[in-house]
Amino acid sequence: MHRNYTVDEAARLLNCSKSTIRRLIAKGLPVIKDQKPHLILGSDLIEFLKKQRRPKVRCGPGEFYCLRCRAPRQPALGMVEIRSRNVSSLNIRALCDVCQAVMHRRVSERQMPSFSANFEISDPQAQGHLGE
Repeated sequence: MHRNYTVDEAARLLNCSKSTIRRLIAKGLPVIKDQKPHLILGSDLIEFLKKQRRPKVRCGPGEFYCLRCRAPRQPALGMVEIRSRNVSSLNIRALCDVCQAVMHRRVSERQMPSFSANFEISDPQAQGHLGE
């Protein structure tokens, strides 16, 4: 926080390449350009990285995380499909209600009764699958 870093030093500190630091500068990371090499204040670097970090999004009990929408979504038509079973969990997939992308979620066996109350679950042995 109390140090100044060159682009090379900041890259080594964050374990990334110099071009990544240059992209951060292009995105708005403050730099002192009065002299060469350009310097990045440690406090500016910390603040910039904190603003860039997105908060973690948790899915509700009846939601799947859609990678295309980048948000928790309900399954289309309330239909889900069991893809595989483990000893303690099930892999479930559904279609996004908004963009129709395939979404996946893992549910433990003990959560399954409350989870299945909200959805129509298709037979894993059925011929057709949601993504087809």
